Amino acid sequence: MNLNKSILALAISSTLVACGGGGDSDSGTDNGTGGPTTTPAKVTLVGKTTKGTLANAQLKAYKYVDGTPVLLTDADLSADSILKTDDKGKYKITVLNYEGPVKVEAIVSTDVNSPTTMLCDAPLGCGATPYGAKLNLTSTNPNFSLSAITSVEENAEVTVNLSVLTHMATALVEKQGQISKQTIAEQSNIIAKAFDIKGDITTLEPTAVESAEETSKEDNVDELRYGLINAGIASAIFKGEADATDILSTKMKTIVDDLVANGGAILVEQDDAEPGFELALTDVFSAAQETAQKVSVDIQGDDSLDKSLVDNGTLGNEVVNLEKDKIDAKKEADSDGFVQPKQDSEPVTLTPVEYAKAMVEDVRVFANLLGLPTDTDSLGNETFSVEHTELVNNIEGFGNLVDDAALLLETKADGSDPLTLLTAVVDELNNIGLAVEAGTKSLPIANETLNLPAGFSGTVSYSETDTLFEVNATSTDGQVVKLAASIDIADDNMSIAFNLSGEITGADVSLKIANGSKAQLNWDLPTTREDLELDLIQAAPTGGKLSLDVEIAQVQSTEVTNPLYFNGDLTINLATVELSEIRDYYTGWAGYGRALERSYFPLPQLASLSGAFGSGSGDEINATLVVQMANASGHTVPEYNGTLVGELLPEFLTVTVSDNGNQLTIIENNAYDLVEGVSTYSENFTLGGAQGNWRYEYSAITEGDNEPFNDGFMASSTSDVGLDYPEIIYTHENCSAVFDAPAMAASSDICEVVSTWLTPIDVDSDLVTDYFELRLAESGSFNEQGRLINNEGNLVKKADLPLFTSFEPSDFNYIHQRERVLPNLPYDTSPLRVTSGVELFSGFEETNVFSFSSGVWSIKDKGDAVVKFTRDDYLALKSGSSVKLDAVVVKPIVENAVTMTVADDANQVTAEYVNGRKVTRTFAAGTGDQSSYEYNELIEFEWGQETANRLIMFTEQHPTLNAKTYTFERTSNDRYDDGSEHSFSEVYYIVPVDEFENGQIDKWEAATVYGGHVNEQGQVIDMNGNVVDFDNYFFSSVSFGEDSSRAIENTLGHYYFGRDVSQFTSALDFHKTRLQAIGDLYVYLDGEGLINVEFNPAEINTLVAGSIQTFSGIVTEPDFHTPLENEDNYLQFSALASLGFTFGDYDIDLTLSGQRAAFEAGVLDLDMSYRLGDETRRSFTLKADSNNFEVEGNEKLHLVNDSGVSVEFADFGMEGNQKVLGKMTYTVDNGTPVQVGKIVERENGAVMVIYSDDTTESL
Repeated sequence: MNLNKSILALAISSTLVACGGGGDSDSGTDNGTGGPTTTPAKVTLVGKTTKGTLANAQLKAYKYVDGTPVLLTDADLSADSILKTDDKGKYKITVLNYEGPVKVEAIVSTDVNSPTTMLCDAPLGCGATPYGAKLNLTSTNPNFSLSAITSVEENAEVTVNLSVLTHMATALVEKQGQISKQTIAEQSNIIAKAFDIKGDITTLEPTAVESAEETSKEDNVDELRYGLINAGIASAIFKGEADATDILSTKMKTIVDDLVANGGAILVEQDDAEPGFELALTDVFSAAQETAQKVSVDIQGDDSLDKSLVDNGTLGNEVVNLEKDKIDAKKEADSDGFVQPKQDSEPVTLTPVEYAKAMVEDVRVFANLLGLPTDTDSLGNETFSVEHTELVNNIEGFGNLVDDAALLLETKADGSDPLTLLTAVVDELNNIGLAVEAGTKSLPIANETLNLPAGFSGTVSYSETDTLFEVNATSTDGQVVKLAASIDIADDNMSIAFNLSGEITGADVSLKIANGSKAQLNWDLPTTREDLELDLIQAAPTGGKLSLDVEIAQVQSTEVTNPLYFNGDLTINLATVELSEIRDYYTGWAGYGRALERSYFPLPQLASLSGAFGSGSGDEINATLVVQMANASGHTVPEYNGTLVGELLPEFLTVTVSDNGNQLTIIENNAYDLVEGVSTYSENFTLGGAQGNWRYEYSAITEGDNEPFNDGFMASSTSDVGLDYPEIIYTHENCSAVFDAPAMAASSDICEVVSTWLTPIDVDSDLVTDYFELRLAESGSFNEQGRLINNEGNLVKKADLPLFTSFEPSDFNYIHQRERVLPNLPYDTSPLRVTSGVELFSGFEETNVFSFSSGVWSIKDKGDAVVKFTRDDYLALKSGSSVKLDAVVVKPIVENAVTMTVADDANQVTAEYVNGRKVTRTFAAGTGDQSSYEYNELIEFEWGQETANRLIMFTEQHPTLNAKTYTFERTSNDRYDDGSEHSFSEVYYIVPVDEFENGQIDKWEAATVYGGHVNEQGQVIDMNGNVVDFDNYFFSSVSFGEDSSRAIENTLGHYYFGRDVSQFTSALDFHKTRLQAIGDLYVYLDGEGLINVEFNPAEINTLVAGSIQTFSGIVTEPDFHTPLENEDNYLQFSALASLGFTFGDYDIDLTLSGQRAAFEAGVLDLDMSYRLGDETRRSFTLKADSNNFEVEGNEKLHLVNDSGVSVEFADFGMEGNQKVLGKMTYTVDNGTPVQVGKIVERENGAVMVIYSDDTTESL
């Protein structure tokens, strides 16, 4: 390819040679001999030793002679060299008169009084040493060492950091025999690529992730990644080790020995069944994820630390990238389970400008490969690169293969339907099921031979107790049906898992589900198999996991020589968050109300989906999607939009439980000004001798009262009928005081009574209950034993009651009209399962039945509130506990919802609303005989619209009758926020009529002139500009009799609430008329909801001249939208999507990754790489930060690659007659960026790259 040829040419033309060893400063060779020098030179080596941070480690430096390390003596080192690390792991060594390869080694101090220590960076600890604590290496691992190798030039300062990765790279370099700058770069790159670290592992400084403080200061994502990998290796080393003695040194030696023996290849997955230790990539990546998550929590929990790495999603993005690395490693594993080394390094002899040119060529080739035209032909048609044309041909060939496969399957589907093994197995399993149902076959079944046709054989096992199913069948022609399914409940009953694995292979297609595929649900309370079978689950989900590994493939045959396949792997780790939402409800006995409804919402802590679709010839399309929510498990849902709706009232109720759990006292907090006073609720539970025999009494009394306003009891009694279930009689009485107004004195009680019989029925005489019969009585009273007495005073007998419904024992939760037949008994329980008072109370609140959380409290100056009963409250309520329950305002009072100001002369009234709306009404009395008044109303809406309404009244004396004529001009003008307007006007002319010519007014008539107005002379002008001739105009009768009021009301009343506006003498008249007519006002407040301000006559009468009055409202229709997040409390998620193609000699990968940096901001990286044939893989990354796109003209993009080249695209302004679009830099070994070029747009539109060596090329 042209790129590699250009790099080769650049390398050859360079003044440095790519291979050799070491030499003196004037030597023309670099062969590692370290010969004599003619010019003294010195090289300063600085760096840090990290596994985690090594303090007081002793240092040695080596040069290479004929590829062999030779220890540098004091004579070779400057006197200012510091041959031990400080408490941060830092060191400084100055080497004299040498250039070439150098190795730095850190060893453990032998001085027990001044030991070498290591900060443990393994999340689960280093033996007995916890994460972040110091491990004394002198006493535990005296033989441990770390090393790094680099190539130095005279009079330079070189960064040489020591880590596990540099130690591994050093071993690979020394294995090569010849030690050169190129060899060092190649072997170091192999290690960096294996762990997906971008950059030089020797110059990058791994972040000290064992310290939340140090990690929070990190601003280099590559060094952060390095530190996480370092910690991941530590976790792999110390996994399962209780004692750290010699572990680090022994296992590090194993890692290095295995690496060298395997030629740089690294194991992907550890086989736990295999003895001994071997480093595995997936273990490292998983532990690095754990470290990122742990340090994220530590940073978040320390208010003194900068939260940027957490808030902007950087740490979360690393978790996502590490998940993809695990997926990729499994894909790349060879048949022995190893990932082979990637040789992707470039010649190290290139200059910075040459590196920049190589990157530009990479981008150009990649763009052309994907279809960017390279030129036009003589006819003006676009032409494309040879590589693009070949790629398209390969893709089309793969598409044809897919079409052929579909056609083959379709042809076979249309043909005869031969008996398959799967069909035969399904038929036989159906027969077995029918036999079990008929009672001719019993369970369990253990390895029973299936009765299959000739050529087929198999066995089946099923255990109802263990919930295990397994079938294993084969045919002589290669068909397979092998399935295993089971339900596992953990030993502690805190989780349940459904496992599925197996294979179904037919003549044409094979389906395989790998071992380990399962769906798991975790609980917060123990949940037994019986709980599940009876569907009486009191636990709540806390999370779970879904794993599914599937492969679907064509079966190779004479017809299918290049079979297609698909394999996919889905893994989701779930957390649940508790949602508490305000909801309206309606019940027949309580009417409309508002309560809190609790639910659980699943969030993916980490989810990955990967798959590949390809053919036997090697063509493949693969895709990966990874999503991580770093704070999913600890996320607290904002719950409510508003500051009023959902206001939290802490410690509203105190629930105190006796030591035996059977007496409860609930007291309202007198700090809240309750409208009905403070009440105390008492509840007492008595357990009978046999299971299901109990009584629960309750009462509620308000402070200062003598009698309770609510009391009653619930009771359950059982009778043994010789079956596995007893007969149950459930009784309930609830009495509420009825108050006489206005004194509100209790005059009587209204009691509701219910008695329910639940009788077990055994149909087949096996002494096992097949179903229950339920009978119900709902009237009468109870005797002292809790038995129902009818209106005649006799005990109600079961035989007297008709059958109400029936249900199976496992359907207690689904009894028809359960709330009616088992009133106030919590869901997820039955009368037989109740054992304590606190259990019943918790169940009430948990299921919102007969509960405090369904009651409403009215609080002065607050509004209506309900109790917020959380899952944590439920778990905290137990014998001997005292739990404080919060409340939430659901119908809040909005103070100063509207302020009304009346002018001293009552001719201006202003109403200002809490949402910013403003209404101004003015009135001006006219002068002279004609103009009687002008009334104006200006409504300024909160969204920017204005509406101006005007009413002008003119009156004249009728020429013959003792009455006036009335002319009203009504206009309205809407001015919208976009500047547009809409207007209309009408004129109403109302006159008295002497219909019988007796000199008296018999009726009133009115004429309406649409679009008309009154001119200065008092003439009515129509929409065409003509004076209206009312003698020839249409009039209609509007009232009869002499009174003009009815006529005016009937004509304009629909605008002014049926009032005679001719009698109004002020703006206050108009204003009060409106309030009296509508009774209340509604205003929408964003984030809270619709506010209702009600006005009674007394309040309206407080509006007088010169007054200012404020009125409160109630949020009657709140914004119920409950978001999972808001600007102050949002989910920190990162995501990655990768798409790869392998067609023929072409291998292309695109990876888009991003992390959320704020509620509405994020950072995106697009990684692009390709390989043509056997050439080196080329890659680069496009980075975008949404914060750089908020201001037009300030947009920025960055393009970077692993070689240290970076291009910043932005508007850099003009340089002469060309516009600068981008600047190119190269980062040299000491981390300093130097400018190597710029991208400009010339006047003719051509985009050019101008390099710092004055060469130019078209982009």
